[in-house]
Parts: sequence; structure tokens; C-alpha cells
Amino acid sequence: LISANTSLYFETKVEKGVTHLLRTFCTCSSGSETGGEDALVGNVNKLMVSPPGYTGAPRKGHLVFDACFESGNLGRVDYISEFEFDLFIRPDTCNPRFRVWFNFTVENVRETQCLSFSLSLASSELCDWLTEVVTCHRDTLYEVLFLTFGGFNVTSVFCIVFQRIIFNVVNFSKTKSLYRDGMSPVVKSTSRPKWQRLPAKNVYYYRCPDHRRNYVMSFAFCFDREDDVYQFAYCYPYTYSRLQHYLASLERRNLPYLQRDQLGLSVVSWEVGSSASRGRKKCVRLRW
Repeated sequence: LISANTSLYFETKVEKGVTHLLRTFCTCSSGSETGGEDALVGNVNKLMVSPPGYTGAPRKGHLVFDACFESGNLGRVDYISEFEFDLFIRPDTCNPRFRVWFNFTVENVRETQCLSFSLSLASSELCDWLTEVVTCHRDTLYEVLFLTFGGFNVTSVFCIVFQRIIFNVVNFSKTKSLYRDGMSPVVKSTSRPKWQRLPAKNVYYYRCPDHRRNYVMSFAFCFDREDDVYQFAYCYPYTYSRLQHYLASLERRNLPYLQRDQLGLSVVSWEVGSSASRGRKKCVRLRW
């Protein structure tokens, strides 16, 4: 049975190991040029993706991608248009055939644009005008919200336009996925720290001939707060450090039926251990 001091030692070692591993595997790119699809050797680190040929100062709307944190995974970002990006995820360690997990952040989203109009239209004319405006903005993938109306006759209309982006995760390896059956990625932001699922109607999973017939998952998202950092993940993340902290908290309770042992170390010097829950009639052993 490992003592409390030993448990604290393992917690500290885990935190240091995670930091060292992230520094080793993360790239330090700051531009928008990346290598080939087969050369995804590290995660993007504060990678600002700007239009091809752009040489000026960074602007709002030039998205910054980052996956240099524990459980992060994003190896490459390709600029398709101002409103669309192709994302390449890194394969599992020592197993390049499996590419499933992604977890990354996006920041530096476009500043909110406010438009105002002063009108005096009948309700039928208003419907025609709104239809025309929405159709006009649909091709640029902006989301338009109409906030102020004045009864049957409109005296003023205020439009708030948010940046809306399509992300294509283009190199999935699985032929079958729960994304086909209504599952969707999760997202959270600085001001909304609780994970939420994206609407299933905004998520598409399909085989794409433009990417070696790999399976592609595309989803649309509207950024509504320019100062937020948004985080997207395949599903709810559960990190190695979080597991170690949880096991350490159980160990500090000195439960008579719990035993924690170290079986060895991984290739990056992380603890490989087991926990046993002992009862009168059975013993349940878990390994990680």
C-alpha cells in the first residue's frame, strides 16, 4: 500500500511529466504554412491561420488554433476560405492507422458587426425584404439576428452579424461513427465553461473523395463573443492527470478495501499502475 507521501510524489511527477511531454510534442509554428498530411509530428501551438499571401498585421477573424495542452490533438490546419478550414488530427501514438480523437481551442474570432436600418414597410414588404437580406448573407455564412421591430410597421431594424465557420476534420480512420447516429462534438468557452454538445443538425459525417476517401466530419459553429477562447473536442475529455488526482484522493482516505500499486513506467516515464478494490467475496482490479 502506497503511503500518502508517495502519493503526493506521484501527483507531482505526473504534472511535471505532462508539462515535459507537451513541450516535446508540440510544434512552435506561428504562421499558416504546414507540412504534408503524413508529417503530423506535433500539435499546433498558437497557430494563426491567415489567408494565403497575406503579409499584414494579424486581424480579428484570423483564427488562432492551439492544441498544446494535455489531451489536445490537432496537427495541421488548412485555410480553405474565410469561413471554412480543413483540420488534420494526429494519429494514435505508435499506431498511425487510428485517427479519431481531437481536442483544440480557437480564439481571435471576428469582431461583432452591427448594422442598423430605418424603414417604414408594411408587413408583407417586410417579409420580402428580410428574405432578401437573409439570402444575401447566406452565401457568406453569416448568421443574422433581427432584434427590434415596431408592430406591423417597422421603424428600425438592427442586425447583429456573428462570424460563422465550417470546420472539416478530414482524416478520420473509422468507417462507422456515432456521429452518423446523432452524436455531435462538445464545445465550451471562457465565459461558458460547461461542456455542451453542438446541435446535431450542424454536424455531418461522410466519406470525401477529395481527401483520399477518408471519412470527414464537418460542423458549423457561430462565434458570438470575440473575447472568448472556444474549445472543441470529440467528446467529454478525461485526462491522465485528472485520473491520477482522483486515484490519489481515494488513496488519502485510507480505505481498507483499496490498494494502489505501480506496475511500471511507460516509454515517457508515466506511471502504469493498478488499483484493487477488495471485498469479502471478490477483488476488483483496475489497470491504467
